[in-house]
Amino acid sequence: MRYLTYDKQTYDNPNPLARFAHRSRYQHALSLALDLAGPRATIVDYGAGLGDFLHRLAVAKPDSRLIGIEPNGPLAYPELETRACMEEFEDESVDCLCAFEVLEHLDSVQIENFIEQARRICKTNARVLISVPIMRGLALPVKEASRSLLYRCFSDHSLGELIRGTLALEVERTDRLLYSHKGFDHLALFRRFARDFRNLRRFHSPMPGLPWWCNSQAFFVFSRK
Repeated sequence: MRYLTYDKQTYDNPNPLARFAHRSRYQHALSLALDLAGPRATIVDYGAGLGDFLHRLAVAKPDSRLIGIEPNGPLAYPELETRACMEEFEDESVDCLCAFEVLEHLDSVQIENFIEQARRICKTNARVLISVPIMRGLALPVKEASRSLLYRCFSDHSLGELIRGTLALEVERTDRLLYSHKGFDHLALFRRFARDFRNLRRFHSPMPGLPWWCNSQAFFVFSRK
């Protein structure tokens, strides 16, 4: 598998379909944060990478406090703060917690820790914004074909798993969570969050008017119960 920058994997993907899907979900993420985070808000991006998302927010919301959680920090932009983990935040100190395209890389124990810490650090009226890939339905074979061509490698799905996944049936999850989305279940993640948070909005991208199995990403907006 060859190495590619994150931009080449997503926003500047050479596959026009993949590029359209990633640019659509990026615009959805920005719009949600801009719409739901009030003035002088503390906005946190979990898994911030270099901080590109927060940097774009800083242009539109210069009065906000923008913090990226990134264990490999610091972030690339001087206006952003960096934390290594959620445990470094004070109780009820966050107005908007974002986790875009990152929770699919966590195992069940890490998901439980994220939920516990999110409940602790979010204010009563805070918003939790989540996006994750949809790894079942009609987009799956397109994603796997694009991934194979992009990385010059075979799919980690067997033919039977590709058929099951395309039919929206369960596929066993990979143990290589950092490198593959195989078997990720966005519906199970939604149900787990709904036990501890109030769901305010749920939609899919890049075609919100179509059912989830016709789409590539799922977006959830939660608040504390």
